[in-house]
Amino acid sequence: MHSSHIFQQPISYRYDLYLAETSKPLIISTHGYGQNKLMAMEFANNIRQDWSIAALQAPHPHHIHRDGGFEAGFSWVSSYEPQEDVENHHHFIDQVIAHAGRERSPSANILFGFSQSVSLNFRYAAHKLTQETNSITAIIAVAGAVPSNWMLTEAARLKNLPVLYICPQEDEAYQHKMTEFKTLLSHHAQLTWLEFPGRHRIPSAAYQPIKVWLDEIIALMP
Repeated sequence: MHSSHIFQQPISYRYDLYLAETSKPLIISTHGYGQNKLMAMEFANNIRQDWSIAALQAPHPHHIHRDGGFEAGFSWVSSYEPQEDVENHHHFIDQVIAHAGRERSPSANILFGFSQSVSLNFRYAAHKLTQETNSITAIIAVAGAVPSNWMLTEAARLKNLPVLYICPQEDEAYQHKMTEFKTLLSHHAQLTWLEFPGRHRIPSAAYQPIKVWLDEIIALMP
């Protein structure tokens, strides 16, 4: 007799939290596949060092071959039954926002994602807007995907949420889908689309335009 079973046990979600001395916007920074929370913190620090930062680390470790040796990299989700990882990602961001709110009450929450985490961040924002409990002020997406099975009705939940998409022009991972991503986001979000030379990475030239865009978004807040 053969049968399949599943049981659940706790899984650790780790993050670093830097809080500015006064109430400032919070950058919630999520890294790409194979990276870690130190890289997420570096990304956010390259944008603003005077704001609060939450650097999140994906929960699933694996070995990465780098510089002649092995080190731990982390992944957010796999193609095998991904819905649980999507829901856990939602809970993770909720927890981080609640923690920062108890400590400092940020004046805004900016969700930043690179590569693998981008689609999860879009799902999070759409989910919160459905519940009419959205706490995200704006999204910055770099070299990542719009969710592959997103229906137009789900994308429409972004309403007029400000979205900045940074597109490397030689991105080997997503270049063939960039036109599709741009079309979908431009129909359902307040989209700013910026392109830079380079492959699948965060272009160093993008950090200053990101900072300028954020300053403009914050200045428009009531």
